[in-house]
Amino acid sequence: MMRWLATGIGLALASWLAAPRALAQDELADEPSVETGDPVTDEARAHFLKGVDFYTEGDLNAARVELERAYALQPTYRLLFNLGQVAYEQREYAAAERYFRDYLEQGGDEVDDTRRREVERELERLRGRVANVQITTNVAAAKLFVDGREVGTAPMNEPVRLSAGRRLLRAESPDHSPVSREVDVVGGEDRRFELRFGPDLRSEARAADVIDPGPHPALWTGIATGVFALGAGGMAFWASVDDRTYDDELERRTSRGELDAIEDRTKTKALVADVLLGTAVVGAAATLVLLLTVDHDPESGESVGRASRLVIGPGSVRGTF
Repeated sequence: MMRWLATGIGLALASWLAAPRALAQDELADEPSVETGDPVTDEARAHFLKGVDFYTEGDLNAARVELERAYALQPTYRLLFNLGQVAYEQREYAAAERYFRDYLEQGGDEVDDTRRREVERELERLRGRVANVQITTNVAAAKLFVDGREVGTAPMNEPVRLSAGRRLLRAESPDHSPVSREVDVVGGEDRRFELRFGPDLRSEARAADVIDPGPHPALWTGIATGVFALGAGGMAFWASVDDRTYDDELERRTSRGELDAIEDRTKTKALVADVLLGTAVVGAAATLVLLLTVDHDPESGESVGRASRLVIGPGSVRGTF
């Protein structure tokens, strides 16, 4: 294959350099060092010669890049033969098949019989190394990739011709996370693979934007009520301790000043206990009112009123819900 490819490269180079102009304004010169005066033709020639050099050195990737650049500048069908040969050596069988087919179609009657039979034999060999693969997705307009190269947009009416071997399929859509799948492609077979996207990213974003409603407002008043109740109980206990201390000191005939001090402390603690107890009662009532009259909206995180009332009157408590 290498000898055939080297001979083909040399023959194509000679025929391209001596060929009549395709898209160029002047004929290509017989010698590579002679400029034609047409910048596009000269640039195409330079890329072609670089491609030949890279191929001679064994750098097939660089050779293909240079030849493709030359073809883009001056799309003569002769370059497709070279591109098909290089792609074959790279084991890019689907690309080689495409180049060889285009070579025969674009060359038409200009391709001599010997070369045509040669290319047709290669195409026959390639049929067993290329498969028809249909790629489907559950999202319309998703971009489809094979081994990092974009091959179309879903839904695709025609299957993709892929070289035999392990291939990485990938689909991308703006509203979904990309999905990838490794598949084994067998030459000569027709296969169908589906790339299924997950949930819509916009729906996930809306769900993430929902504000955590947090605790019900009644929770905070309930906690405060508990704190005040504990404080009231503590103060009442300390007041009772001081009251007992007062009685003990009175039995021991303590001085009047010491008794007055104990009495003042007892009264102060009792007063604080009464205030805390009253606050706890008010807090408990507020908690009950909030529980009965306020709903917490889980979507907005805000508190909204209920159509209910709590009426406190002399000797009675009435609630409407």
